[in-house]
Amino acid sequence: FFYRSKQNWGNQSYFPLHDKSLSAEEVLTSFITQFYENKNVPAEILLNKKIKDLGIIKTALEDIKGLIRLRFRDVGRSRNILGSR
Repeated sequence: FFYRSKQNWGNQSYFPLHDKSLSAEEVLTSFITQFYENKNVPAEILLNKKIKDLGIIKTALEDIKGLIRLRFRDVGRSRNILGSR
């Protein structure tokens, strides 16, 4: 889901091609860096998995956007944001 200014701007599924030997963490790390390379970086990004290089990615994205928050999924809060029960 893409939320900007508390508005849902839609969603799109992504299925990145990757080597089967890569972990989910490695795929997610690669995806985040490539995805935001040519898109506006939001003030907050919610992730569903912890990634090892979080500090490096956060620094790189902040070079583009300024101060941002990278957070891991909080099921209760995410559920409220998405409106599901």
